[in-house]
Amino acid sequence: MKVLFDFLTLHSKNGAAEYTRRVLYALLAVVRNREETNISIYCLYDSKSMPAYPELQPNVLTFENVHFIDIQSGVSYINSQGFDVFFLGCAQNGGWHPELTKLNCKTIIVFHDCVWEELYNNDIGIYQTLYCEKIFNYREEKPRGKSIYFDVKGPTLRFCRWLLHSRAKGVLERGSKMLPPSLEMFTNREDNVIVTVSNYSKSSIMYNFGIDCSRISVKYSPERLYVSSEDSSIENPQLLSLLQSKRKYYLIVSANRAMKNAKKALSAFKRYSTFVQDVYVLTIGFGEICFRNHIDLLFLSDSDLCKAYKNCYALIYPSLFEGFGYPPLEAMKYGKPVLSSNVCSMPEILGDAPIYFSPFYESAIFNALLELKDSNYSNYSNKSYKRYCEVHEIQERDLRDLVNMILGFK
Repeated sequence: MKVLFDFLTLHSKNGAAEYTRRVLYALLAVVRNREETNISIYCLYDSKSMPAYPELQPNVLTFENVHFIDIQSGVSYINSQGFDVFFLGCAQNGGWHPELTKLNCKTIIVFHDCVWEELYNNDIGIYQTLYCEKIFNYREEKPRGKSIYFDVKGPTLRFCRWLLHSRAKGVLERGSKMLPPSLEMFTNREDNVIVTVSNYSKSSIMYNFGIDCSRISVKYSPERLYVSSEDSSIENPQLLSLLQSKRKYYLIVSANRAMKNAKKALSAFKRYSTFVQDVYVLTIGFGEICFRNHIDLLFLSDSDLCKAYKNCYALIYPSLFEGFGYPPLEAMKYGKPVLSSNVCSMPEILGDAPIYFSPFYESAIFNALLELKDSNYSNYSNKSYKRYCEVHEIQERDLRDLVNMILGFK
């Protein structure tokens, strides 16, 4: 059997890349453990944009069943190799590589979410632009292809033009190009399969693209692989100082991404800190300090991030959109209470463990902060760890099923 495996998604480190990497290691483990000498894995990479993971470079990943094939060699050449199945780890990559639609083998396509469709069909992009005080995106185009951004002079008029266009068109031009190539690939063969990471994402695919539920398989995202050690020393001096001080701190991760809504959570926390003394909030990647009890770190290694999770008082997760949502589970693994947004996949994945709030209301986030107290802390901590164990069991089962699906095992 010849498996064509997506390395195109690995060109940068993000959630989809971590997912694809995890599936790859599980696939390799099955091939090794079963001593399946008749299975060959061909890693489809782009020589113009190499994998971001050093251990997955073509000259580093050496295994007798593993080979590399460059997409620059052309789809005709790739088809000539007679692959049995192609695994695409992130459907949005179809937008970057539309030539994949010409592949003629069976394809398993992973849709993590319909993020652009969800954000803009629900006016979340407009909300982000208004609230974050930045130009979120002006890349729409008029019917004749003339860019709105350059057509109107002056930021105020330009924004008004963008706002009217977004209201009329719904989906931004940029985002609307990402998933259609993968959808076209999906329709090429009746045995092609869509895999998605939550029941919420499944319903989103059905709603946005009209795909029958029978052709969408839900497999929870597998737990991420962190290169970390419990015994390793802390690399970041600011984090080391914070942990040595024994200060109580809440954690907000991926704070540099507008969709994660850190700014609104920080506003709520600033007010909270006027009522509750000696409590801090640590953000990862926000880029500035907003008030006295705010600590911001621009980057943490895998090992340091795990320690930040392990030693925080609780995680605040105010995200506006999630197809699955890794960070809450990563905190819950250490028994940490989670204050979470109540939208999209969060209630499905996290169950009744968190304190939920609406991510659009600062007062709701403030209320969630007030609800978590030392007196009920152990209750929320226990619920977090219990839910993590439940989801982890599903993740392990679904990962085995996905690998078996790729290999054609029953």
